[in-house]
Amino acid sequence: MIPVTFKTPANGKIYTAHLLNNFTRSDLIQAIPTLGSLIKYRLLVNNQILCLDNDAIFNRQKELIHPNIQILLLNQAVGGTFIEISLLKEILLEDLKNEWTKVDRILTICDFCLCVEMCATIHRTSVCIDCFPNYLKETNFELRCTRQIDNRDDLYRISHRTSSSGSDLVLCKLQPPIEMNHQAKKTDTPRDQAAIFCESTVDYRTFFKTTDFIDRWSILCDITDLLKNIDCQICYCGALLFNMTMSAKQQCSTCLRWLCFFCNRTWNDETMKDLIYTCTNDCEYQRRIQYDLVPLLNAPTIMVPDRRCCPNCFLLGGYGSACKYHSCPYCRHQFCFICLETDIGCKEKYNSSAYTPCTAVKKQEYSMFPRIHNS
Repeated sequence: MIPVTFKTPANGKIYTAHLLNNFTRSDLIQAIPTLGSLIKYRLLVNNQILCLDNDAIFNRQKELIHPNIQILLLNQAVGGTFIEISLLKEILLEDLKNEWTKVDRILTICDFCLCVEMCATIHRTSVCIDCFPNYLKETNFELRCTRQIDNRDDLYRISHRTSSSGSDLVLCKLQPPIEMNHQAKKTDTPRDQAAIFCESTVDYRTFFKTTDFIDRWSILCDITDLLKNIDCQICYCGALLFNMTMSAKQQCSTCLRWLCFFCNRTWNDETMKDLIYTCTNDCEYQRRIQYDLVPLLNAPTIMVPDRRCCPNCFLLGGYGSACKYHSCPYCRHQFCFICLETDIGCKEKYNSSAYTPCTAVKKQEYSMFPRIHNS
C-alpha cells in the first residue's frame, strides 16, 4: 500500500488515504470517500497537474506518487477553460494519435528520421507520426517549415508580408531540389552569418480536421499568447492571474494556493524569496536573462553568453558552438548573442562580423518582457 496525504489550500484540511501498489486512475479519483469524486479538483503533485481524464497520460505520471507524498487539491476555476500549458501540450500529443489518421499525408521521406513513411507536409517539411511530437516541441507547437536554406537560389522574400521581427519574410521555394539526395558540401570555413531557415507557416485550422482537436489547439494558442506577458500567469487550478505589484509571492484568488507568480511553483518560504520579478530559486524569468560567458568558437579571445532570451519571442536558446549570430530555434529571429542587434544590424552598426567583437555584452532586463498592464 502507498500512504498518501491530500491537502486543500482553501481551508488547510488534511486527508489521508492508502492506494494499492498497482493503483489506477479510478482508484485515485475515489481515494477520499468523504469528498466524493476528486475529478472536481485539479490535483497537484510536485508542481505537476495530474491528468484525471486520460489513462495514457496518467500512467506516465504515476511515478510522481510515492509513499507519503502530499497532493494538493485545488478548486477549479469557474468554467475550467484554462489548463496548465505543459499538461495541455501532453493532452494534444496524446489526441494527435487519433487526429493523425485524418490529416492529409503523402508517402515520402521524413525529413527527421529519413525513413519512407506516410508524412504530413508543412510547406516543404515532411514529418511522420513518430517524429511529429519532437517536431512540435522544436517549433514550440507552431506548424512551421523547418527547412534550412543552404543555397540562396532556393529562397525568395515577400515584402508585402513581414515577419514579427519587422524584416521581409523568407520562404524556401516549393519546387523540390533537382537532386533529392543532394548533401551540402562540408567545409572547414567558419560561417559568417546565422543559418537561414524558411519562415513559412501553416494554419492549424486547415491542417487539422477535427473540430474538437482544433478547438483545443486554439486554447493552446490563446494561453501561449497570454503567457508571453510577464504580468500574466495561469494557476494550476485554471485561474487567470494578473500581477500589478510584480512581487513574486502571490495567492490565487480561486484555489487560495500561495505561489511564485513567475515560475508558478507552490510557495516555499525555506527556498524562495519574495522579490520583484523572481523568487530567486531557479525562477523562470531570472533564468531567461542570466548567462555564463564562454569562448567564441574560432575566436576564443572573444567571450559570448552561453544562452540568451530571444528579443523577438522571449524564449530561451543556447549558444550553438558556432558564430555569434544566432537563429532562434522557435521563431527564427536572427540576432547577435553579444549586442542583441539583428545580425544585419550588428554588422552595420558596429562594422562587425561573425567572429569579431561588436560591443560589450549587453545585459537583458526584466523590462524587456511584454506586459498586459503597463505601469
